[in-house]
Amino acid sequence: MNDMILKDITSGDDAKRKLKAGIDKLADVVSSTMGYRGRTVLIESIYGMPEPTKDGYKTLQAINLDEPVEAMACKVAKEASQRTVDLAGDATTSTIVLLQAFFTESLKALESGKSAIDIKHEIEKSRDKIVAYLDEISQELTEKDIYNVALTSANGEEELAKIVAEAFIKAGENGAVSHLRSNTTKPTLILSTVHFWKPDMLLIFLSIITRTELASSPTTL
Repeated sequence: MNDMILKDITSGDDAKRKLKAGIDKLADVVSSTMGYRGRTVLIESIYGMPEPTKDGYKTLQAINLDEPVEAMACKVAKEASQRTVDLAGDATTSTIVLLQAFFTESLKALESGKSAIDIKHEIEKSRDKIVAYLDEISQELTEKDIYNVALTSANGEEELAKIVAEAFIKAGENGAVSHLRSNTTKPTLILSTVHFWKPDMLLIFLSIITRTELASSPTTL
């Protein structure tokens, strides 16, 4: 007899309950890192000390659930956030928060008697209205806006925020910014230019080299 992979089948209210439980477990942790007042999360490491972080993406990727259906919900959430990152370059935490809200409210609508198709159409109509409104009120980013975003990401550390903002401004719309850990305590900005085989293609890479002091990292969960 050939080896077979056995599958558990979960359906109905039990499946919905487990899917919601998986999304809630994921979202409750990831959403805690959101914004300027976000909390620090400790991520277990098999190589040594736990790693403190306020990065929603890193927190999301570290979460794996034991229960099979909850684990599938976790995978779907990760895929949704990855698509957002691929498109916008950020907003992992926002994606998870919205996903949790959509799922919770959709379940309530299903319990009230609405069909899944009707709910889907209502979400799509609302999406189109929201996108149109955002296009209407959108403004081009200024250098001050970039600095303010960097200041929030740097937890209010002005020196680091200035370097981060400078990196993105110098890199430009088509540039790339990365960071590395160094053995110095002073943040350093390095500008690198790479030429490709096509004369009209030019990418600028900027590296912000910083040193992370684990001992001085926030430990409040």
